[in-house]
Amino acid sequence: MKTRKTHILIIITAILFTILYIFLGAKPLSKEYHFYPEWTINLDDSSTKPTGSSSGTIHFKLGQTMGFFSENGELTNLITFPSKATISENYYATYNTENKSTQIYNNKSEIKGTIDIPGYPFFVNDRIYNFLPGGASFTRHDESGKLLWTIEATLPVTAFASNKNYTAAGYADGTINVINNEDGSTEYEFNPGGSNYPVILGLDISDNQKYIACICGHEQQRFFIAENDGQKVKIIYHKYIDSDTNRRTLINICNDNNTVYSIFDKNLNIFDIKKHSSKNIPFDGKILNIEETDLFIYMLGKSENTYTVYLVEKTHYMIGKFSFEAENAFMTTCNNNLYIGKDYTISKIKPLKE
Repeated sequence: MKTRKTHILIIITAILFTILYIFLGAKPLSKEYHFYPEWTINLDDSSTKPTGSSSGTIHFKLGQTMGFFSENGELTNLITFPSKATISENYYATYNTENKSTQIYNNKSEIKGTIDIPGYPFFVNDRIYNFLPGGASFTRHDESGKLLWTIEATLPVTAFASNKNYTAAGYADGTINVINNEDGSTEYEFNPGGSNYPVILGLDISDNQKYIACICGHEQQRFFIAENDGQKVKIIYHKYIDSDTNRRTLINICNDNNTVYSIFDKNLNIFDIKKHSSKNIPFDGKILNIEETDLFIYMLGKSENTYTVYLVEKTHYMIGKFSFEAENAFMTTCNNNLYIGKDYTISKIKPLKE
């Protein structure tokens, strides 16, 4: 009888423990981000025909194909090119190394103008640049091709950034030249130095024109932030970095004019200008592109034929990623939406937390 009572007590105790664990100890599984395509354009499908509409303001370049599409998945223009091309949301152009002139087209393939000097065109939104043979000098033009101004130098441009009001060029000797887009005058010019070989490898200028972020030098490579207070330019932060790359690298000042994203030797470095604090997020492969939306930072990386899209929350944590195989790929954002192109398809991708 005593043994039976003991068994009953053990069973009751086990049941009570299980109930308490369920209500007090068990935690729901955390939600994770998953990526779903909302629509896909198949460029290799014979039934996919460009509409010619002017609604296609999102541009792309995939291998030897480029064009425009709209946010609702309408392919509006498709262009193939044999050699080289540049494209922005407003214009595109094709060219080769022997060009004597370059025609400028809008997103409906209407000729807007001609650049009547040799060079290599480069378009940023509505801004039209032409890098002259030799790589040291460049010009700016309006959409008709008319020359607006010329910046001449003796050493090659090794880094370049452009926003609505200013253009910034970095050179092989470590000089940074910030130019007024209106008239081509130099707003300020300086050489940060600090390395055995002072080449500028990456730079960006903030939308409020106050800050320049830069990665420069070889042998004692460093990252720095310079501030323009209206009177002079001074470096307000710098650090030497372990990386010693000899190629161009990505660096972006975010829309908040405070957060800087840069690439240091397989790490995404996130720097807060006001706090002078930073955080590193490791990744695999080479980062090709960084795009910002209101909620997220997206990065496109590549390792051999594998591309990876990384999703970074504005709280500076990596919260998701997905990979795919392709010969060519692109990534872009528009109005907080993500678009991925691979070989012959373009998809609108939606991240969902579930």
